Amino acid sequence: MKIINFCVLFLYITLIGVANSYPRKVDPCANIYNDHKSGKPSFKYEDVKACYESFPFDKDNATLYDIYDAVSTLKDAHTSFSTDCQVTHIDDEPAMDVIVKFANESIRTSRDLGVRFNNALASLTLQSGKIRLDSFSQQFTYRALLPKNPTISYTLDCDGKINKITRGWKITARNESIFNNFTDSASYWSNVCISQHLQAGSGLSYESKRELDEYEPTLEEGKLIINAQLIRFYTLRDIGVAVISTEEIDEKYTANDNLLLMDLLSTINQGFQSFANMEIKKVVMDLTNNGGGNPIIAHFITQLLVRNITNFPFDIKVTDAAKLVTEQSTLKNTSTEFDINSNYISEKTNASFSNVTDFIGNNYYIRGGLKIRYSNKGFNSDKEIIRELIGNISKPLPWTAENLIILTNGFCGSACAHITQRLAEINVKTVAVGGFPNVPLSFACFAGGFVITSDTFFEYLKNLTLLDNPLMPKQFPLATKISFTVNEAYSIKNPNEILEFSFRPSNYRLYYDEKSIRDPSKLWVQAAAFLENNH
Repeated sequence: MKIINFCVLFLYITLIGVANSYPRKVDPCANIYNDHKSGKPSFKYEDVKACYESFPFDKDNATLYDIYDAVSTLKDAHTSFSTDCQVTHIDDEPAMDVIVKFANESIRTSRDLGVRFNNALASLTLQSGKIRLDSFSQQFTYRALLPKNPTISYTLDCDGKINKITRGWKITARNESIFNNFTDSASYWSNVCISQHLQAGSGLSYESKRELDEYEPTLEEGKLIINAQLIRFYTLRDIGVAVISTEEIDEKYTANDNLLLMDLLSTINQGFQSFANMEIKKVVMDLTNNGGGNPIIAHFITQLLVRNITNFPFDIKVTDAAKLVTEQSTLKNTSTEFDINSNYISEKTNASFSNVTDFIGNNYYIRGGLKIRYSNKGFNSDKEIIRELIGNISKPLPWTAENLIILTNGFCGSACAHITQRLAEINVKTVAVGGFPNVPLSFACFAGGFVITSDTFFEYLKNLTLLDNPLMPKQFPLATKISFTVNEAYSIKNPNEILEFSFRPSNYRLYYDEKSIRDPSKLWVQAAAFLENNH
């Protein structure tokens, strides 16, 4: 579960040289507003801290905001020289201890500490058709919480020369539209913190994607043959490489969602068919730093590679509230995630559920020491649609599990995990990069079902005229949003195994070095070598 408190200044934090403080007379939130209006690119740590603490609620919670939607990129003078220097200490503590402690306490992307450690450090991803610093990586320098101190120091070992540098935290607005809503602490509280329209609305004003500097690496090996924004196809020696960065369609295309989706699926098919036409014998699928997205895209990829493969079944926790929302959503043909007729088929019959009662079922399991009711298991109802689509556009691909290998850094969640974990269950080998030496590393994480946010859920309740129903949760008094997973996925190989709580280490391991962290083709070659050794 992810909690985002909108009653903070939606900021991102990185590092710059330390600035001198100076006295202010107006309130700290007004200082920030005035600095923005005067064109200053960042705000003083002291003002931000004081602004947070001016609100009449728990000051420890007042600094929490959503790391995943931070904006812009690290621009720090110390990165302009000798970038291969070793950081030996951070704030005079051993650097490894500091990073591990931060990953253990402050990063929530995976239950695997090795994956969280990877997320603390910088790594590359394919994003909007370009190779960039990943928006889920370098979380140590892009903080989710306002740091306790205004500065941080690094001790560097550059070829035996020891140098200690100190940097101040740079804080800027995540989305400048926030400044349309306040001028000081009082107006921030009234217009943002307790604003109901911010709570129930889409929150897009405060959810702009973090814009990252492009870092299009010079690949030592690999020829790009197809670039489809969220997936790239390379040839490398006698290897095919499919880089899949997400299964999410860009929000700016939502008006033409179906058209864009069909075009994307066609391009994905074209890429793999190109490999087949070139008589590529081995394929590396790089799903590093993939946070998931549309399950149809994930299911299309698995069915394209392995015809007639069955996707993971799921169920949902049954409560009186969940039952009522499901009944009303289905009755009114809402086409939302709670509409059984629009989205799901029965695992038992492989056909539509007869009715909501057929879906709800009467299953009780012991979870966490408690007896809890769960629905009957089902599948997403996209299998036949995908099968028909593949039949129209594609001929069977030539590879078996022995010819495919999956590469990730462990951060492969949701729809991405459905690709990797499902293929792993039919013996496709996996490689995980990074983590800790000699410690197994997961190749995927959070493989549950669909995620919904509280503002979307309250909007559903409003449309169903259930907002004031006593069974339903009440809207938050402040502009706060919670995101949570509604269903849970089960293994097919081991039917009682809940994927969300499974530890699945990779078959093989790789580690970043000074070259492979900047050039992913180095990792592709190493991953493909495991296929050679497997024969």
